[in-house]
Amino acid sequence: MPGVVLRDAARIAIDGSSGSRPDAVVEEEPLEIRVDGDTVAVTMRTPGDDRDLALGFLFCEGIVRALDDVGEVAHCGRPDRGYRNALRVSSAPGTSLDVDRVMEGRRWLPTSSACGVCGRRSIEELIERCGVVEGGAILSARAIERSLDEMRARQSRFDRTGGIHAAAAFGADGTLLVVREDVGRHNAVDKVVGALLRSGRLGEAALLTVSGRAGFEIVQKAAAARIPVVASVSAASSLAIDLAKDAGITLAAFARGGSMSVYAHPRRIVPPPLVGLFVGGRSTRMGRPKGLIELPGGETIVGRTVSLLEGAGLRCVLVGGAPAYREHLPALPMLDDAPGLDGPMAGLASLLAAAGDAPAIALACDMPFLDAALLNRLIRFDAGREVVAPREEDGRWQPFFARYDAARTLERIRAAGSARLQAIFAGDHARELPLDPLERRSLQDWDTPEDVAAGQENS
Repeated sequence: MPGVVLRDAARIAIDGSSGSRPDAVVEEEPLEIRVDGDTVAVTMRTPGDDRDLALGFLFCEGIVRALDDVGEVAHCGRPDRGYRNALRVSSAPGTSLDVDRVMEGRRWLPTSSACGVCGRRSIEELIERCGVVEGGAILSARAIERSLDEMRARQSRFDRTGGIHAAAAFGADGTLLVVREDVGRHNAVDKVVGALLRSGRLGEAALLTVSGRAGFEIVQKAAAARIPVVASVSAASSLAIDLAKDAGITLAAFARGGSMSVYAHPRRIVPPPLVGLFVGGRSTRMGRPKGLIELPGGETIVGRTVSLLEGAGLRCVLVGGAPAYREHLPALPMLDDAPGLDGPMAGLASLLAAAGDAPAIALACDMPFLDAALLNRLIRFDAGREVVAPREEDGRWQPFFARYDAARTLERIRAAGSARLQAIFAGDHARELPLDPLERRSLQDWDTPEDVAAGQENS
């Protein structure tokens, strides 16, 4: 495996037994980065993805501002004298990578895997060069946890050696863009930034995850790359926190075991939503509760929905109080209607109160074709909006496939009293979730026995 070498190791145990065997260890060698013939850095790294490392390093230092600035990136030197440990970066025709101008006023020293980027005079200098990161997607804490789990699952060299860092970039929808490993945690980030720059996807990165400590240099690189959220499995340093606050970076550390400590700009991270399944009573036309209709294979509609939610790691409660559903799903808590309100509004208010500071998702329990991808889009769509829902073809909002800012919507309901559900959506605080025809079918229910027969036949 590239980046992993074998070294003999003596095994000595406290019980007196001993032995020896080859051990897999992470490879570490120097890399000299030259720009137009001048050495600008020597870093201790794990060989592999060297071009990405150099591009990412130079971009984060402000030497390279765009991929078009670079002409060639290639190893140089004699093959018998460390050929792979020197990398030449040349300016593109008509461009000059002005290293002296960029480095003016900085104490420039060779970097190592221990120190990262050294010699910054002040946080103010970084802010002046990189600016403040504005905007950025709103991410759920659950999505960040999953991203860290995905990064860990791809650390093949760590599995072999136990001694290598990782960094990864993810899009706003949770898509993994790139993951890299290196003996230096800052090198791993440079490799990620370089790969994104080279592929033209730097602007898609919404989250940077790192396996080690979130130090100053990690946040500095995120700021230079305009990645708004940094999540670390380990601790954050004081200077990293100060820089994150000034640079507009959301910084989360100790992101493991179901929680995280957010030290700067927590507005971009929200708790996972609470999903309320609205369960009604017996349908007159069906002769039974619609959510308990069986699909081919024997699973009920509401059972399939609960499986979908649990597979997505979402918390779920029942809303409505129908005894048949309580018996069918005894493990799920059931909310009582909020006092002082009637009908569905009472159930929605109860869900919003239970959600607290987390978003709330209201779902009808009788959608046999509900799609996980569409549900995920509802959760992520226009995340700062108070209410998000699709509209029916006649223009009415769909309150039971909707996402609510629980606290603000509950306040709105209390102010309106027993108004109709559609009144919740009046105003610019609500945003329509557009649906294509296939997505609209995903939300259809079965209203008649004929619908059931046709749906079961086509499922």
